[in-house]
Amino acid sequence: MPNSPSVTSLHLHANNQSQTANSASTGHLNNDLNASSSSDLQHKLNQAFMRKIPPGSEADNILVGEIDFLEHSISGFVRLNQACH
Repeated sequence: MPNSPSVTSLHLHANNQSQTANSASTGHLNNDLNASSSSDLQHKLNQAFMRKIPPGSEADNILVGEIDFLEHSISGFVRLNQACH
């Protein structure tokens, strides 16, 4: 999916890294500070999400999507193995 949010965010992340490398070579400190604060914000958001995953979890994957032809929301849960607790 060329225009999916995950692909877009990966491209933005790659562009951000290349801009940071370019700014370091040209001496622009503002871009470095913005990249650093953006990285810190992403880390804080990830930590908040990780606290919601139970201890001992081996993997957790949440996928969210939207399509036009559904009239009602659909959700599902799949357990691939027996629970450990």
